[in-house]
Amino acid sequence: MGGQALYFLNWLNYYGARLHDPPKSKELLNAAEKGFSQFAVGERQSALIAESLLGRGLCHVELGNTEWAVRDFKLVIDSQEASPERRAEARVAMLDAYWRGGNVAQTLSYSRELLGSSGLDRRDAAIVSFIRLQ
Repeated sequence: MGGQALYFLNWLNYYGARLHDPPKSKELLNAAEKGFSQFAVGERQSALIAESLLGRGLCHVELGNTEWAVRDFKLVIDSQEASPERRAEARVAMLDAYWRGGNVAQTLSYSRELLGSSGLDRRDAAIVSFIRLQ
């Protein structure tokens, strides 16, 4: 039960970072990333590990560590334990990481791939199209 509370604290730190000025935001993102990292290790696969990898990847994007974020998102996408919703979220987040990392060729290529896939809902398709336009 204590582990679950700490897991949710990581998400609170991640979302709380959006409400603060840059120094406090960075502090909260670093705390969330560190906390997610504690859950994202282990040899066994589980939904909690996949969720933690997704959270850690999102923190990395916000902190500017886009290469690390892409690595985490790929692990979520490839995870058998991750829900289809989390895998879809990781795909869109990976596109955002490519874009924020300044990799225009990879952003365009991956966005084309995502728009051609059948697993994209309308909301995600709109986000992908928006990133592509930018």
